[in-house]
Amino acid sequence: MPLKSSEGMVSEKSIISIAKEEMKEAILDVYCATFPERLNIADLGCSAGPTAILPISEVVDVVDQKRRQLGHPPMEFLWFLNDLPQNDFNTVFKTLPEFYEKLESKKGKDHSPCFIVGVPGSFHGRLFPKRSLHFVISSTSLHWLSQGGRMVLTMMGRKADDPSDEDVCYGWIIMAKALKDMVSEKNIISITREVMKEAILDVYCATFPERLNIADLGCSSGPNAVLAISEVMDVVDQNRRRLGRPPTEFQCFLNDLPWNDFNTVFKTLPEFYDKLDREKGSDHSPCFIVGVPGSFYGRLFP
Repeated sequence: MPLKSSEGMVSEKSIISIAKEEMKEAILDVYCATFPERLNIADLGCSAGPTAILPISEVVDVVDQKRRQLGHPPMEFLWFLNDLPQNDFNTVFKTLPEFYEKLESKKGKDHSPCFIVGVPGSFHGRLFPKRSLHFVISSTSLHWLSQGGRMVLTMMGRKADDPSDEDVCYGWIIMAKALKDMVSEKNIISITREVMKEAILDVYCATFPERLNIADLGCSSGPNAVLAISEVMDVVDQNRRRLGRPPTEFQCFLNDLPWNDFNTVFKTLPEFYDKLDREKGSDHSPCFIVGVPGSFYGRLFP
C-alpha cells in the first residue's frame, strides 16, 4: 500500500529516508554474517532522478563505518542499478564521476571502492547469474510488478612547423573521415572474428566455468555494441553442445565513458534477448548484459 503524507504520496527520497534504519540493520546482518571481500547489491527500479544513487551512499556509509570499527580492511561494492530498458540511464551515469570524487574526498584513500553498473530489464525475468547477489533493494518499483594487416597512407604535406596549425589539422580531419569510411566497427569485428573465437574457446575449455564474465571496453552506442556478444556466445554455445556440456551463463559488461549513449544500447536489448530465445531455444546459455560507465584508465571492476 502506498505511503501517504498530508500532501499526498511521499517522494522516493522520503521512502528511502523512512526505510533507512531497516536497510542499515539488514545490510549489516549480511555483512557481519560472513565479512565478504565484496558485496554485490542490486537496486531494482532505480529510476533516473537524483535519488538513484542515494541508497548507495547509505549502504557504503554504514558498512564502511562498521568495518572500520572492527578493524577490517576495505571491502569492495559491486552495485547493480536496474530499471526498464527505456529508463534514462544516461542521466544517472553522468552523475557518477562526481559521486566517485565525493566518495574519495569524504572517505580518504582507505575507503571501500565502489563499482556501479546499469542493468536494463524487467525483474519479471532473470536479471542476474546464479549466486551473484548478496542484497537487493526495491523502494518504489513494486507497483510495476504486473592475425594483422598493412596499410599505406598517402597524405598532403605541410608548410608550417607547428603541428597544430589549421592547415595541418584539416589534413588529419580528412584522414580521420576516410579511415572511418574504410573500416567500420562491424568490419573490425569481422576481421578479428577468428582470433576472438580461438581466444574465448581457450578460456572456456581450460576450466569449463559455470559462468563467463566478459567485458567490452569502449562498446560505443551503435548497432554493433552487442555484435561481439553474439559472436562469443555462438562459438561457446556451439562448442559446449558438441561436448555435451550444460549451458554456461554469460555476464557481459559493456563499458564506455559516462556520457556515452547507453540508453540507445539498452533499448536494443529486449529484441536481442527475444532473438536469442528464438534461435537457440530453451536450452540456450542465458546472457546478462550490464552497462559500466567509466574510463578504463582507472579501475572498473572488482
